[in-house]
Amino acid sequence: MKFSLTLIASLILILSANCRSSQIAVSEQANKYNGVASIEGGSPTLQKTTVIGVHLVFGIIPLYKADLDTALDRFTKEARERGNSKVRIVNTTKEVGIWYLPPFTFFVTPVFNDIVGEVYR
Repeated sequence: MKFSLTLIASLILILSANCRSSQIAVSEQANKYNGVASIEGGSPTLQKTTVIGVHLVFGIIPLYKADLDTALDRFTKEARERGNSKVRIVNTTKEVGIWYLPPFTFFVTPVFNDIVGEVYR
């Protein structure tokens, strides 16, 4: 029992240190539209940004927040870094992984927030 509590505490500290020091986010872009223009004209680039967070106690206490504000912040930063100046959000999803690996994920819960949108120059 003591070993498992120590292991859980160690994992929480490691995850919290990594999450707070650098934001865990993954972005992908695709731009193969086969010559089809968007509604506004021009050729957009489709971008998907996934922010990964860690919450504690059934996803209630955020150790590292993966909310919509954080995901939108990372989405727009990534778009700006790639030289884009306009975005259109198409879809957002949030997934709380309480049931991934019970009972461990009851206490340390992964949270994923995705934003998909078009980015324009």
